[in-house]
Amino acid sequence: RFAEPILAYSLAGIATNNESVIMQYVALRSAYGKNRLRILDFGGGIGAYYRLIKRGLPEDMILEYTITELPGMISAGKEHNHDVTFSESIPKQEFDLIIISSVSQFIQEWKNIAHQLLLLGAPYFFLSKTATTNGDAFMVRLKLKESAHSTPFKVKPANEMKEYIEKYGYTVYQEYVQSAILPVKNAPSDVFYSNWLFIKK
Repeated sequence: RFAEPILAYSLAGIATNNESVIMQYVALRSAYGKNRLRILDFGGGIGAYYRLIKRGLPEDMILEYTITELPGMISAGKEHNHDVTFSESIPKQEFDLIIISSVSQFIQEWKNIAHQLLLLGAPYFFLSKTATTNGDAFMVRLKLKESAHSTPFKVKPANEMKEYIEKYGYTVYQEYVQSAILPVKNAPSDVFYSNWLFIKK
């Protein structure tokens, strides 16, 4: 069952300048010394990060961008981003950077998805906008102020997530502070938006 904690926010507050700078830096770091950058964006929607990253790269950089999404989102994405490859499943190919942003808290069996992504062995793995806590895991209902509906998601222990990724031969290269404490009412412990860039050892 779901606990009472509720996170309410406005759609207008989702995207921030800080987020844009972080994402562009991560892409540039992953592209260092290369003339081609291959990115897998798991749960990347219609491709908002693709356009953001593309703008921040050198003009002569070749960007091969793949998004794994649900069928309905893929149809919308193909209409907006013709240069992006969309897939319903995780491609079994090499990537320079794997991004998983804003979706891990909505995946009940997160470790199963992470396992598949980490086995690809990308040099960089970016876990972004992930709701974490320093305490035990608990459920939250996410409610947009513009909507009467709410969506359940799971706040996961930060150390547990990092330790799981490190088992696959990764180490935290940098950690980014995007938002201090999320305003979750009645939460048993503070909730943070964690952003970790992992590098393959």
